Formats: sequence, structure tokens, C-alpha cells
Amino acid sequence: MLTKLERLDLGDNEIKELVSYREKEKIPRDSCRSLPSFFSSLQPAYIGCLPSLTELWLDHNQLQHLPPEIGQLGALTVLDVSENQLEDIPEEVAGLVSLTDLHLSQNGVERLPLSIGNLSKISILKVDQNRLSVLNENIGRCTSLQELILTENYLSELPGSIGNLVQLTNFNADRNRLEYLPPQVGNLVNLGVLSLRDNLLTFLPHEIGTCAELHVLDVSGNRLPHLPFTLTNLNLKALWLAENQAKPMLNFQTDYDENTGEQVLTCFLLPQLEFQHENDEHMGE
Repeated sequence: MLTKLERLDLGDNEIKELVSYREKEKIPRDSCRSLPSFFSSLQPAYIGCLPSLTELWLDHNQLQHLPPEIGQLGALTVLDVSENQLEDIPEEVAGLVSLTDLHLSQNGVERLPLSIGNLSKISILKVDQNRLSVLNENIGRCTSLQELILTENYLSELPGSIGNLVQLTNFNADRNRLEYLPPQVGNLVNLGVLSLRDNLLTFLPHEIGTCAELHVLDVSGNRLPHLPFTLTNLNLKALWLAENQAKPMLNFQTDYDENTGEQVLTCFLLPQLEFQHENDEHMGE
């Protein structure tokens, strides 16, 4: 019996499915006693036989779905199903009450389950290179999150509940379709790195100036006409506005927003669209 098994690495195989209890008639009667030979047949399952499992590595396979029984792994702390063909994540992940690391990179997931908010201990969530178009509000209940990676999805906005993630230190949403940031981003007082490269941002909320620990901000490849003056409150070490920027920090001048009258920051790389257009013309000469 493998009921005391704590770590299982099945990465880099050709596994297409994890059999659920509903399909247990397909599983050999002694499967719990002979799981290694069963896994070698590329039909690894009966996850319920592994109640002590703390790490499950299923990366680089061909999984399209996870069985609902995955939620019975209450001791699991690490789940890596990156680089598969997953289309969804079952709501039963709510049962992964000990989970701290969830790796979903390079799949085809279109939405996170509403039950994602039940993962109160999760500190690392990677959902880069998927098909997310919406990030549901319940993400704000994952208050232990320290690293959130959403790179290369189809997100046009972030929920205001993102401001509840006050433990967050690294947030990456590069290469999405974000048009604005919610003002609640200012609640992220432990945020050290914020990367929003290659989106559609036309402004940054002035509340960003209350992210006291922010030292790296990457907003290159957006549509920003200027930056909020509140950035002067921060001790930034790097502020990236363009891909070919020579230095991590620039000299800024103060100006006023013609529409709001608010004091703003500008420099030779702003407005971004004008700079990008001029740069494209120069390269075409």
C-alpha cells in the first residue's frame, strides 16, 4: 500500500488522463498495491489511494482534465500540472486546504474555478500562457498569495479584490489586454515587483504611490501619456517604459494633465504611443 506516499513525480510522460472513482472498474483490483506498474501503463490514477501526498508533479504530460477526486488530497502542498492540455480546473480543488504552490502554466485554461478562494494557504499561483479572459473576484480571498503570475493571457481587467492580496510581493501580468488597473492596487503594500509589459494601459491610478515596497515597475509597451506624480513617493530602482530603454531609471519632469489638472510625471519616452510611432519610423528609414 502507498497510503503513506508523500511525493509523486510523473512529469515528462504521455499521461492523458487521471482515472476517477467513477471509472474505477477500469482499474486493476490491486492498483493501490501496484501503483508503480500501473503508472508505467500511462493510466495513473486512483488518486484517493494517496491521502498522505504532499507533492504531486504532473507537468509535461497530455492531461485535458483533472478528476474531481483531486480535491481529496487534503495534505497536498505542491501541485504542478504545467505544460499539459488542461481546459479547466475542477471546483473540487477547494479541498486542497494545505496547498501552497499551484502551477498551471502553459495550458488552455479559460477560467479559474470559483472555489479558488478556498485556497487560503496558497502563496504561489502561476497561470501564465493560458486562455484566461476573466480573473474571478474570489482570487481576492487567497490572502496568503505572495507570487501571482498571469503572463500571456487575454485579461482586459483585474478585479478590485486584487487589493486584498496584501502579502503579494511579485505580480506579473505581462502580455495581456489590460486597459486599466483598479485603484485597489494601492493596498498592495508589500509588492516589490509589478510587471505589466505589453498591455493597453492608458493610465496608472495615483494609488500606486502607496505601494511602499515597490522597487521595480515595468509598464513598457503600453499607451501611457504620463505617469502619476505619486510615484515620487516610492524608492524605485527600475522603471521601464520602453523595450530599448538604456537605463533602469530616467529623469522625469513634472507637468499637468490637461483633462484633470492633476500634476503628473513625464519624460522623453512619454507619451508611449508617440514614442513607439517615432521609433518605428526611425527603424524603417
